[in-house]
Amino acid sequence: MRRSHDGYSATIPDQWLQGRTSYGGLSSALALEAARNLADDLPPLRSANIAFVGPLSGDVRVSAEIIRRGKNASWARAEVTSDLGIGLLATYVFMNAMESHIHLNDFPAPLVP
Repeated sequence: MRRSHDGYSATIPDQWLQGRTSYGGLSSALALEAARNLADDLPPLRSANIAFVGPLSGDVRVSAEIIRRGKNASWARAEVTSDLGIGLLATYVFMNAMESHIHLNDFPAPLVP
């Protein structure tokens, strides 16, 4: 992945294609890397929602932005696009660990008929 004026650019080689699109793990990794590079102090990744919208191959563009930054959590959005349009849309939640005062192990499991 290379920095460009509006995010990043990358080339998906033919050996990383599954039919006419890149393997999902590769395109997801490109989007996550762009999101992680938004800030040096992002907390650990806690959630990822990935939508594979269309095919991605050859030269692609990767962009990301912070949607919201709170005291403990940050939401980021990332896209991977090609000349055919959007191929992947991702939403990430980066969040610090929080101590809980609720202990679910103290409650009995529900009875299943």
